[in-house]
Amino acid sequence: MKLKYMIKNAVIVVLFIVVAYFICEATPYYIDNIDYGEKVRVIIDDVEKTNELPDEVILKDGEVLFSLETAKKYIDSDMFFSENTLKINYDKYIVKMPIDDKVITINTQEKVINVPVQVISGDLYIPIKHLEEIYDISVEYNEKVIISTNGSDNFSKAELAKNTKLKKYKRENGLTIKVLKKGDTIEIATPDFETILPDEYVYVRSSEGDLGYIKKSKLKLVEIENEVIINGVNESRRLPDEVKIQDGKALFSLDTIEKYIDEYIYYDKKYDTVIASRDSNIAKMKLNDNKILINDDEKIIDVPAQLIDEKIYIPIEEFNDIYGIEVTCNDNIVITTKDAKYYTFILNSNVKIKEYPDDSSNTIHKTNKEEKLEVFDKNFDMANGDDFISVRTSNGKIGYLRKSNLAKAELLNSPINMIDESDYKKTISLVWEYAANYTPDRSNEGKIKGINIVSPTWVYVKNDSGDIRENVSTTYISWAEKNGYEVWPTIKNDDIGIEKTSVLVTDMNKRKNFVDNIVKLCEKYNFKGINLDFEHMYQKDRNEFVILVRELAAMLEQNGVVTSVDVNVPDGSSEWSLCYDSKAISDACDYIMVMAYDQYGQSSKISGPVASLKWVDLNLSKMIERDGIESKKLILGVPFYSRYWKEKDGTVLSTSALSMSKAKEYINSNQSSTTWNDELGQHVVSYTTQGNQIKIYVEDEKSLEKKIELVEKYNLAGIAAWRRGFETNDVWQVIADITN
Repeated sequence: MKLKYMIKNAVIVVLFIVVAYFICEATPYYIDNIDYGEKVRVIIDDVEKTNELPDEVILKDGEVLFSLETAKKYIDSDMFFSENTLKINYDKYIVKMPIDDKVITINTQEKVINVPVQVISGDLYIPIKHLEEIYDISVEYNEKVIISTNGSDNFSKAELAKNTKLKKYKRENGLTIKVLKKGDTIEIATPDFETILPDEYVYVRSSEGDLGYIKKSKLKLVEIENEVIINGVNESRRLPDEVKIQDGKALFSLDTIEKYIDEYIYYDKKYDTVIASRDSNIAKMKLNDNKILINDDEKIIDVPAQLIDEKIYIPIEEFNDIYGIEVTCNDNIVITTKDAKYYTFILNSNVKIKEYPDDSSNTIHKTNKEEKLEVFDKNFDMANGDDFISVRTSNGKIGYLRKSNLAKAELLNSPINMIDESDYKKTISLVWEYAANYTPDRSNEGKIKGINIVSPTWVYVKNDSGDIRENVSTTYISWAEKNGYEVWPTIKNDDIGIEKTSVLVTDMNKRKNFVDNIVKLCEKYNFKGINLDFEHMYQKDRNEFVILVRELAAMLEQNGVVTSVDVNVPDGSSEWSLCYDSKAISDACDYIMVMAYDQYGQSSKISGPVASLKWVDLNLSKMIERDGIESKKLILGVPFYSRYWKEKDGTVLSTSALSMSKAKEYINSNQSSTTWNDELGQHVVSYTTQGNQIKIYVEDEKSLEKKIELVEKYNLAGIAAWRRGFETNDVWQVIADITN
């Protein structure tokens, strides 16, 4: 009887366990079950966004349509709808997508699409597949919408070595979404998943877009043949493309180099040549040619740049001197970049390196006495505790040891001892001098207060081959040197126009001719710097213009010549401001000069200031905070002129530039019609004569003072004024007081 009772109880317990298990499988007790109903599910960078969208996603004729509000939230907050057209102004692209029109315009090229921008249930909807090229995103639809932005570049990609259960939650007995098969490719969204402990979970996405968790100890991956260690991180599974080994040399794809080493490396299709530049070096490597050209010096190489699987690969070790990197190719491919900050220790005893920050984890490496270990942790502090730290071994393995193991090791170098190569640079106070066909005689004039650089417009590109004409005055140079000025001639493209400028900047050999001519010019006259003023260019040529700047700056740096480049304020028209990649230009040269004037210019259909304070401030903020331009490289261009506007019934009849002295005459003769506007940071003259409305937004010493105060606010490199001859004498004291 007792046995029968025990069996009965055992059966009840087993049934209870089985029922409890299936209940837990269906409804996890600690996470809400999310019901998406009939909605189209949306995954953005491996994060479920379905219930966070401003509006539901719509599928139409095989296309994925986002509402304008959804697209602004997740793709580009600055896209807008006006004149029955969706308008996008992003990076190098100007896009117009008219409503209900299957023909869209990307820059100047028309493109036919299947599903147009349209209104659905009162909201504007956009076919986002056609935005892939613009925003560098990928859009897929396979039962759910999967969007990967360029922010997903750091996801790890891996191939499974065995069948693995993908769990919906971080629980082994939880719901299994599906069983992933051996050989399946997955993406791992957990940052630095290699370093987490075996009992923790990683977040993954299957090749079909399923999202879920796998316990680290259950995640068996196919080993990578050539592991890549960059500084203190194993990047092997995050590389855009697999590294190739050929004759003992490591070949990196162009995409891999762009991601980790040089975002500006460039492939010239016309000449089938890879071009790289950094500091004072330029390297050119033609595909399938066993030569590399470094600063015009030819070197024979064992392994050439080449196409592999339709991708360009280059032997990274041949670029060591260009990028200042160290590359070793033994058990692993180990790269140390020039900007890496790390500690190097020489051990005086044998030490075990652990796989994880845990004493019980596997030993992955046993060091030898006097072996070097490198620590890349920027927060590393020997004084506090005995925590585990991540180290890189001499053969490139990444592992862990306790700090106490380094207590008696010899410290060979530390980030504190690494020299910052950025030189102290004086505040720039430059004035442009108009000298296209003649140079003003300044020989009887003394030194101007507050100015340390003069920039005459002496040099003009003569043709699309890169030849130049110059109108240099040695008398002017002598006057400048006598008064302690540096002379930075301005180099302009005015003579050749937009078409020939395009031919010049897009041709490798013509760019070289131009660069060589400028280098010779600087050597001939011993110029300390130059100012490159290329304006009115095609937006499609912006990358090639950056290459020109990089090539020019590298060659001038070899001769100790400063390179400054003029750009217009951001977000204007395609041939006025969008033709400049200002961030890339600033990365290439010593200084970037923003011409913060012509807010309302010669062709404006409404009157307005040349450079209102609010407008200048806004554009500086955009360039520094949004575009990431280093403020100490940024020089504020200020105007010495105003504009005289004549209007009738709100229509501009004419406009002309006024010097500061002429503008003051209008103020003095129209005192009752002159007011100070705090927001504009200017005096405004407004009166009626002969039935016409006259308006002048005055640039004078007071408006200039307000703008120059922005130099201190944003910690800028200085100012540049256009142009000498338009000023009144009192502006020099204003410049001297603030720039000093």
